[in-house]
Amino acid sequence: MTTDQRENDDLFTARVSLGLRELDGVERAPDVAASVVRRLAAPAPQENRSRTSWLTVAAALLGIAVTATLLMDPDWGNSDDPANSPAQDPKGPWRLVYELPVDEMERSLGGNEISGYVQFGDSQVSRAVLGFVEQCVAGVANRVGSLGVVSRSGLTGFTIDIEDASAESVGKIRAMVEMLGRLEMRMIASGDYGEDGVQFDLARETKQMQEWLDAGGRERLLADSAAIDGYRAISKHLKWFVHRVRPWGDRPGSWRFRLSDSPAVAGVFVNSAADWNAGVIPAHIKARPVAERFLLEVVPVNMHQEHFSGSDIDHAATTVVEESDGGFGLVYTLRGPRAGEYADWSEEHIGECCAIIWDGELLGAPMFTSRIPGLGRISFGVDRDKAELVKSAMADQLPALPRLVKSEARDVKKPK
Repeated sequence: MTTDQRENDDLFTARVSLGLRELDGVERAPDVAASVVRRLAAPAPQENRSRTSWLTVAAALLGIAVTATLLMDPDWGNSDDPANSPAQDPKGPWRLVYELPVDEMERSLGGNEISGYVQFGDSQVSRAVLGFVEQCVAGVANRVGSLGVVSRSGLTGFTIDIEDASAESVGKIRAMVEMLGRLEMRMIASGDYGEDGVQFDLARETKQMQEWLDAGGRERLLADSAAIDGYRAISKHLKWFVHRVRPWGDRPGSWRFRLSDSPAVAGVFVNSAADWNAGVIPAHIKARPVAERFLLEVVPVNMHQEHFSGSDIDHAATTVVEESDGGFGLVYTLRGPRAGEYADWSEEHIGECCAIIWDGELLGAPMFTSRIPGLGRISFGVDRDKAELVKSAMADQLPALPRLVKSEARDVKKPK
């Protein structure tokens, strides 16, 4: 066996040892839901096999729908912002004060006519936005449960009171609240797409994106990946999403695959060639904290085509499962008729890539290679408690991300 062959076989083994979670194609999956669910709920196989053996096992045993991996930051849910500075030591009665972004909620109305306003100080807030606020507060209350008391504050805010707070309990509640819980399964934009007169000129779209990066967008994006929200594509039906390229879990010296290297994905790599370093993590990036060891690329997604979201999932049937690498993820099933529609959708797009988007970030873009039943597995690479948080957030998606204003001790008035 040649060195190249050995390296290719080792690479294939490494990918399969992760439960085939990083394969460019989606595993073949017959429409036999019961056996598929059992196999999805079992930890992914870890033993090493040859390329031929793994192909046989993959085709025969793994009935898996679309999967993707997100390696969460170790300090996920404990953001180091002024509202939660290290100088604070939450103890006893504590209060978290949140405000909801009115402008963002107005934009989410999609340009629909807004009727009816409520005066709020010197400005007005639409009744439609207030509906979003009510929905958000109800979702937060469901997530927090008995850990805190959620109350409205003004027209567009809310508070969470914690009776016997600690740094751990405050961090846990913040993690529950400060995620949208929004899962989307969409198609990667293709130049062959043409429905309702909508088409994409990917050459022009990619050229414009590259020009934006070269004109300062690269620096803004590397400083804050949310900067992509300020970019506008040529087509209003196309949107670019950030994808983080992270190290292999069991090969910490190597980068995972770049979606932009796939001929089926018109992605654009953001970092420098020196950062990529032919797939080997360079010393200057190894010197960063673990949570900051990643590269960025941007990928165009079709926002016009039929898609599926977290609201299509049967959350009562969603379960937390352990992965072969010790992390935890979720096994989910689409509800009712959406399961059959998903199977038809996957069959229609065989040979194309599906974008798995969590809270506005692209987790992966596996390719449909066969008809897929309406179920799947998402590997988040976090501990069980955080996987449970993700499950809770997905069941109660928020229309807008709450902004923490204050994290402070709560005055408790003693009775006279």
